Amino acid sequence: MYIWLFMMGGAAGFVLETLFCLLVHRRLEFRGGLLYLPFNPVYGVGTVLLTEVLGLLPFQHAIGYFWVSTVLGGCYEYACSYCQEKVFGTVSWQYNESVGSIGGRTSVPFALCWGLLGMVWIMWICPWVRGWADKIGTDLTIIVGLVMLLDMILSTLAEARHNQRRRGKAARGCLARWLDHHYPDAIMERTYPNAVPVASVPKA
Repeated sequence: MYIWLFMMGGAAGFVLETLFCLLVHRRLEFRGGLLYLPFNPVYGVGTVLLTEVLGLLPFQHAIGYFWVSTVLGGCYEYACSYCQEKVFGTVSWQYNESVGSIGGRTSVPFALCWGLLGMVWIMWICPWVRGWADKIGTDLTIIVGLVMLLDMILSTLAEARHNQRRRGKAARGCLARWLDHHYPDAIMERTYPNAVPVASVPKA
């Protein structure tokens, strides 16, 4: 069940991010978080988190869902930005020059977007997803989960090595050399066009 919630949220996040870029910035840009699958893990984890937290609430009310999702989504986006900076030395989004910026890592308008998404998800989409996910066989779920896991591991290793190259660190070991050969800077920058080094981000 959680695998399909994760998959559904990550795929939907990829579509939303791509449409946002197309409509707001007038360009078609890859907005996934993995090397191969059209998937954004930030939204996948966020979907599972929202589902669990909202499911524990002692009420079933749209306004309550909206405000809890707003706070939770804003905190989650802030935490994701912080973790990416500390682990990879990059940021993929920043709101330093945006209205309602919160430490440059999230903003009031985007937290409200999380609120709307969380409300719509838990009230209308999640029950439907649960219904068909429970009918899917275990074997297919395991296969899909393993493919996703492999892509996530490979993407993490490739991006970590990309960050090492930025810092001038030479390849040590077979794995580092293999990553340098198969996932050079050109591929990584095309896959993650918004992931920029922290030093190049304007200070709040």
